[in-house]
Formats: sequence, C-alpha cells, structure tokens
Amino acid sequence: MKTRWFLTSLLVLLLVVGFSPLAGANSCGGLCYMSDLNSSVIIDPNSQAGMYNWTVDGVNHLYQQWYWVGVGGATAYQQSLDLLTFVGSDLNAATNNLSLTYKALESNLSVDVTYQLVGGSLGSNKSDIGETIRLINGGTSPLAVRFYEYTDLDLNGVSGGQTATLKNSNTITQSGGGVVASETVSTPTPSYYQIDEYPSIWFDLETPLSYTLDDTNHMTTPGDATWAWEWDVTLAPGGSFLISKDKGLSAVPEPGTLLLLGSGLVGLAGLGLAGRRRK
Repeated sequence: MKTRWFLTSLLVLLLVVGFSPLAGANSCGGLCYMSDLNSSVIIDPNSQAGMYNWTVDGVNHLYQQWYWVGVGGATAYQQSLDLLTFVGSDLNAATNNLSLTYKALESNLSVDVTYQLVGGSLGSNKSDIGETIRLINGGTSPLAVRFYEYTDLDLNGVSGGQTATLKNSNTITQSGGGVVASETVSTPTPSYYQIDEYPSIWFDLETPLSYTLDDTNHMTTPGDATWAWEWDVTLAPGGSFLISKDKGLSAVPEPGTLLLLGSGLVGLAGLGLAGRRRK
C-alpha cells in the first residue's frame, strides 16, 4: 500500500490550517503549503516527495508529482530535481503562487518551477493547478537536457481501479472513483510520454541508467495509474526553455444525472420542434 507520505501530509495539513505559519511569508522554508477555496496543496521541495497532497473538498487525490532531469545528452542518467542544489522558494499566499529554484552547479543549469493553485466552490470537487518550468543554461557552451514530469494520482484517495489515456499529443486524462483529472501541456509538445502502472515509470526514472519514455499511450486494464512526460532540448549558451502546463480535477456526473440531463435536452428539443411546427 502506498502510505509513504499520507500520515505526514495529514499532520502537516492540520498544523498549517491551525497555525498558518506561511501567511505573508516570502519563503516557505521546509514544506510549502497553498490553499484556495475548496483546495490545498503541500509540496516538499527538498525531497522526491515533491507535490504529494492535492486535497479538494476534504479528499487528497495525489500521491506524488515531481520532476527528473538529465544533463549532458542521451547517455547521462536522470536524477530527481531535489538532488540538484535548492536555491530557495518564493511563496505569495495572496495569489497562491509558489516558485522554486534549483541549480546544477557542475553544468550551470538552472531550473525554475512555478505553481498556481485555483480552487473551486465548496462541494464542487473542482480544482486547478497551473505549472510553468523554465530551464536556463547559465554556461558558455550548448547544454543537452532531458526533463521529465512524473505524476501519480490516487483519485478519490484510492490507488487502484483507475485508467489513464493519452487524449492527444499534449493531454493525458485519468479517471476513477467518480473523479476525472487531466493534464494539458500548453507548450511545447513533449518529446515522449508514457502511461503505466505504479511503480514501473518511477522505477525506470530512478534506475542509474539513461531512460527514454516509451510512448505507451494507455493502460490496458484499470490499476494504479501513473504517467510521465519528457522534453529533450539543447540549450544555447544563455538560452532558456519554457514548459507550460495545467492540471484540472472534477467530479464525474452520476449516471442518473446524465440520464436526467439527456431527458431534459430531449424535452427541450421537442419543445423547439413543437414551436417550429406552430410557426
């Protein structure tokens, strides 16, 4: 069972809600917390846990979402972002924006990650997380970089019985437990992607070998769904590369609701036809 961070995240959430030590702070120090309306997130910038709590209307839907980076071409193996030097964080509690900065000192690569949380109304089960990542080459030579995002959602707090599908070249959707989540990469289109059951992708990213995602576009049977994106880019000296993407979560309408909605639409269509006949 995946209980690695659940109890810790629950305790931290209770402490933060009770004492709100981050309000108005520019740096979140250890764990970073944001909340808006019906939603909250907890991010550990100093460990591979990364963003490990996305609570919407009292339910945590996220087990782990984090980044891996490989520097130096196709033969260099990737490592989780927290193994780079953590420069610091900048939290704006008023706008629910959090920025994290890391540097690979030996290669002069900087990685800036920015999150923005947008909650929904209470009881709506809707929430949104926008993310931008900027890779910057601070050196004087071209720099080959492979950057990965890995996501493990446990929708409705359940790890199994879920499906994930590549909807198009830049969108993956996952559903289960009456909840649907999707991530859309606004720009640029990823070089590779992979959808697989836990812990397959995580294991390959953690193995000390260079790994390229295999473009598997769905899970054949429901299970503990995970997915990842990969961007391969060569940065010119002083150049940068910007990734922009968005995660959304919402409830799946009950079958009865869909039936009623369909009946209503049919009824409206009938009224429209009747009106045309009367005309």
